[in-house]
This record gives sequence, structure tokens and C-alpha cells, in this order.
Amino acid sequence: MLIANNATNQIFLSNYNFQNSKLQTSMARLSAGTRILTPGEAPADLGISERFRAQIRTSEEASRVIQNAINMFQSTDAWLQEVHNMIDRMSELATAAADGSKQGADLATLDKEFQQLKSEIRRISETGKYNGLQVNGKTAVAVYDTLDHTIRYTQPDGTDVRELGINFKDGNSAKNGIAYSFESASTAQNVGDFIFTEDGKSLLYTAQKSTGSLSARKTLMKLDIDSNTITTLALTSAGGAHASRQARIVMDDKGRIWVSDPSTTVDSAGKNFNVKLLDVDAMTLNAGGTTEWAGGVTLASSFSDFAVHGDFIYYIERSSGSGPLQYVKQSLNDQTEKTILVYDLSGSTYDI
Repeated sequence: MLIANNATNQIFLSNYNFQNSKLQTSMARLSAGTRILTPGEAPADLGISERFRAQIRTSEEASRVIQNAINMFQSTDAWLQEVHNMIDRMSELATAAADGSKQGADLATLDKEFQQLKSEIRRISETGKYNGLQVNGKTAVAVYDTLDHTIRYTQPDGTDVRELGINFKDGNSAKNGIAYSFESASTAQNVGDFIFTEDGKSLLYTAQKSTGSLSARKTLMKLDIDSNTITTLALTSAGGAHASRQARIVMDDKGRIWVSDPSTTVDSAGKNFNVKLLDVDAMTLNAGGTTEWAGGVTLASSFSDFAVHGDFIYYIERSSGSGPLQYVKQSLNDQTEKTILVYDLSGSTYDI
């Protein structure tokens, strides 16, 4: 039997398969809208393309960030313009109230509108937020003047000096009859920690003088500035007769308030302090055990200082019963996530 070999047909079939492959590639490129289907086709060109693609996406995101900033400034501008309009109206009302021909009922009506505008300005300053960020406030620095027993606060650069308008002198009381107990004595030589809440509505501090049912260094005080009334919270212990520190009040970078609560649960003399999270509205202390605050932080005996930043708390503890003092960093969410920053503080002078 003789089998013929058709070389021409083999060449035709090979060319057909090659052209068909190129046609399929072209169709795939047309369908995808890209010149490079796989990295192997043109590695160098693909690298250049991806670099440009990344630059384009970065530029687009930067454009969105700029637009968000513009929106935030536009919102702030609208709030400020509204406040400006209210202040103009309040000026008109004050001028109208100076008219001697106005009756008592007229003055009461003018004052009612004036007070409503005042409350609305305060509301805007407190609730005017963009994406949860406070945009109408500024960080203030507060100091206590021991000569006239008042708190003054200014902007960090020393401008815009204001006075709280409340005299904390020993013996004075709030509207609900609770003694301020802000000073340790009438000479006002010693005051404890005091801090404004993030919304500026309340002043938190520890009582420095025992008055009535209030115990010095045992009571946490919350002064509502608008109503001039006080809410109290009894701490666990005075810190013991031999304690050298008193309870501390700390605000972290997220606006949360933390308190070192003196306790007798660890040491009978009450010289140990447990860090707790304060619920300002309810005036209760959270010892931990939640997703926000794991708890379990006991400071070294007679130490009450600590700091909270981000998701970590920094404090001094004793490594063992008689071991050296050590400086540690612990996660707020996980008691087991602890790092010893300084192993032995013996012979050192330190503060947090």
C-alpha cells in the first residue's frame, strides 16, 4: 500500500492554526478592551501600565479627599453663618430691650427669644460635626486661680481668655446645695485633678475637703456648668492613711475619661489603685470586662498616675510581691497583650 504525504496541506494547516490563534487573541483584546491579556505578552509594557494605573487611582483618591475637605469647610461655613445671623438678631433684641417704653411682658418675650438663640448657638457649637468630627470647637487650657478661687481657660496660644464664673472658695455651694469642696482648705493651697469633659458641659474633679457626706479624696465630683449643680460619685477608698497619691482623672485622645480608683481589695491599707473607665452621663465606673475596656489594671502600691493613648494604657506595676517596679504598656481590649517597657525602675525618679 502506498500512502502519499501532502506537504502543501501540512503547510496550509499550520498557517491556518497560527492565523486562527492570532484572530482569537485579537478578538479577546477587543472584548476586554486591553492590549495586554497576560503578563507574559509584554512584561515591560505591563509594568509601565500598572504604574500609571496606580498613579491614576492615587490621584482620584486625592481628588475625593480634597472634595471631602471642601464639603467639611462648606458645612462649617454654613454653621458659622447661621451663628452670625443669630448674634445679629441677639444684638437687635438687646437694643430693643433697652427701650424704656417696653412693658414687663414685652421684655419677657424679648428675653425668651434671646435665651432661645443663646441655647441654639450652644447646640450648634456642641453638635456641629462632620463625619463625627467636632469642627466648631477649639482645645482650651484651664488653670485655677487660687487668689480669686475661679477657673480661667484660654486657647493654647494664650488668646481668648475666659472665666468659668463660679467661685470655688471653701464653703460655697452649687445650686443643689452640695459644697464644691474644690479646695483642700480656705487658703486654696491644694487642689486635685480637674478636667472638662469633651463637650465642655461639665467639670470633673476629686473633692479635696470633707464636707457633710463628702469625703476628701474619696469623692468624684461632676459640675454641670449650665445649671451649676453637682453630681457626686463615692470612690472605693481614700487610698489608705499612708498613701502618698490621690485619685487621678485622665482624658485620652478619644475623649474618654479614666479614673484611678483607690481600693482596699488588693492591699488592706488601701494604697493600691485600680484604673476604671468613667461613664460621665451615668456617673458610674466601669472596672472592665467589655470589648471597649478589658480592665485588670492595678497600679503599684501608692502609685495613682497612668496614661491612656490610642488602644493602650501605660502605668507602673510591681513585677511580684517584693519585686522591682516596672513600666508597662497594656492593651485596653486584651489583658494578655502586655509589654514591659522598663524592667526595673529602682533608684529612679519617674512620673507618667
